[in-house]
Amino acid sequence: MDAIQKVRGREGAFRTGGVGSMAEAFTIIQSSADGILVTDANRIIVVSNPAIERLTGYTDEDLLGRPCAYLLDARDYTGRLLCDILCPFHGEESLDSIEVTIARKDGTRVWVELSCGRIKADDGRLVGAVYTLRDASQRKEAEQVKDDYISIAAHDLRTPVTTIKGYAQLMRRWLARGDTSRFEEGLKTVEKESDHLVQLVEALLDVSRIQSGHLQLSPHRLNLSDFIEEVVARVRQTADTHHVVLERIGSVWGQWDRVRIEQVLNNLIDNAIKYSPNGGDVRIVVEQDEGEVRIHVSDRGIGIPAADMGKVFGRHQRLSNAAELDLQGSGLGLYIVKGIVEAHGGRVWVQSELNVGSTFSFALPTEDYQVSDFTS
Repeated sequence: MDAIQKVRGREGAFRTGGVGSMAEAFTIIQSSADGILVTDANRIIVVSNPAIERLTGYTDEDLLGRPCAYLLDARDYTGRLLCDILCPFHGEESLDSIEVTIARKDGTRVWVELSCGRIKADDGRLVGAVYTLRDASQRKEAEQVKDDYISIAAHDLRTPVTTIKGYAQLMRRWLARGDTSRFEEGLKTVEKESDHLVQLVEALLDVSRIQSGHLQLSPHRLNLSDFIEEVVARVRQTADTHHVVLERIGSVWGQWDRVRIEQVLNNLIDNAIKYSPNGGDVRIVVEQDEGEVRIHVSDRGIGIPAADMGKVFGRHQRLSNAAELDLQGSGLGLYIVKGIVEAHGGRVWVQSELNVGSTFSFALPTEDYQVSDFTS
């Protein structure tokens, strides 16, 4: 407590201008959005502003009167203690912004940009140091997301490229032997993987457009019920192991991008089929209420673990039970679905029960509708 009282005296000197007329400087320090710590010539912390407490949880009582050595356990990206590398009390230069992690009072760590400067008297004596800490956690998280994005994108693109290259080499060997009987098989595989590659590239571009807010829509007046029936008819041609059921209403008009809405429907229906590997019904229900149309796509598949429910519409998110069943996918589809629907002024949600099935739903604003229920 005596140490704190002594520090309070030094702090009071800052307030009243007793140390080089620092009253205005003290006010600026206290109102700064960045965390600021000031030490005296004995390396004792004499000033800590409110931003330090917001950033670290440490109060004045925790910090004032304490030596700055091993300040907040600051460490660089290799884990080295900053005080073992750099110190404003050694050398002549100030430290201009280095990224470090510091320890919070609760034991967690946070990335900050740390800079420090030497405080000198008129006669050149070193009388203290000032440390500035700026929260860098959001930027570091964004960098990590970007790095993860690049890594996953490279992994997803590698599979079709490797297959295309492999079949190109095979076909060259077949040609050298004069064996063209399997060319059709090879060309079909190359075409299939090329389509897959194009889809992946388009998905990655869509993610970029959604993130930047530049997803372009070309809305036209569309009867959504009729359009969904067209999409379902095309799906039925290839859904050999599932019974695709449509429950629709009459005309539901609105201004929507036909291509993008088909992208949403195909993604949800394809997922319903993929995540119900034992077959069964995939049910699409169209209903209208209070100025919006709601579309529900239900399956009787593996369901979603409770721990995954909150992140299914995230980017590059894959269900933990999907990995166990070796179900492949880029993890981009539902993120894109959400982006497209929200770009139309709509919303998305999901209900699921593990090992029972899932229902993915989205709602879009409508113009008008005529009720004429029937099931196809």
